[in-house]
Amino acid sequence: DRICRERKPLGIIFLGGSREDFSEDTSSFKVPCVIVTTSAENWSMEELSSVSIDDEKAGETIVDYLIDHGHTKIAEIGANLELSQTAILRHNGYLNSFKKHGITPDERYYEKARFSYDSAYHAMKKLLEKDIEITAVYAISDVMAIGAIRAILDKGLRVPDDISITGFDGSTLAEYYNPKIVSIRQPHKDMANLLLPYNAYSLLFNMIDLHKGSCHEIIPFELTEGESVARID
Repeated sequence: DRICRERKPLGIIFLGGSREDFSEDTSSFKVPCVIVTTSAENWSMEELSSVSIDDEKAGETIVDYLIDHGHTKIAEIGANLELSQTAILRHNGYLNSFKKHGITPDERYYEKARFSYDSAYHAMKKLLEKDIEITAVYAISDVMAIGAIRAILDKGLRVPDDISITGFDGSTLAEYYNPKIVSIRQPHKDMANLLLPYNAYSLLFNMIDLHKGSCHEIIPFELTEGESVARID
C-alpha cells in the first residue's frame, strides 16, 4: 500500500506470495496486480490476476511417481496447513495419490516446516526419531528436500539407497545437487515470457489498458527425473 501511495505504479507483478500477504486492507488496494506461481482464483482482491501451475495435481503426480517405484511408506515434509495455501494444495495432492492407490494416510508421517533448509532438517530428524518405517519422503519444496537429505545423511543413511526423496519447484540447485533431486518443474521463465499469450505481462496490460477483469491462468508443469528415488520391490 505504501508503494502505491508513494510511487503510484500502473500495475505490479508479484513473484510468489500467499493469501495472507494480501489479506490486510485489500479493499483500498486498487492497482492491477498479477501474482506469479500462486493461484489467486479464490482470493478477495478484484484486480488481482494470477499465473500458476496446478499445485494439487502436481503433488499427486510426484507421489504417484514414488508409488510407481514401489514406495508406500511415504512421509511428507509440508508446511503449516493453517497458513499456507500452497501447502494445502500440495498436501491434497499427496492425499489424492494415496486414495487412488488404496493407501491409508497416517498422521505420524507428516511433519511441518518452514520453507528453509534448517526447518526441513529438523522436521526430517523428527520423522527419523519416530517408530515408523520410511522408504521415501515427499518434500513440498526443493529447499525442504535438501534440508531433509542433510538430516538423512547425518543419521548415517543414504539417499536413495535407504530413503528416497522428492522435491518441488524444479530449482537449479535441485538439478545440480548430489544426488540430482526428482522434482516438479514450474516453468518460471514461461510464466513471465512476453511471447506467450498467458504470461504475467499480458495479463497486467490487459487489466491496465483494456480494462479487462481478473484472469487466473493454470499452465503446465513437468516432473523432472533425477537420482534421488530408488525403485524397491
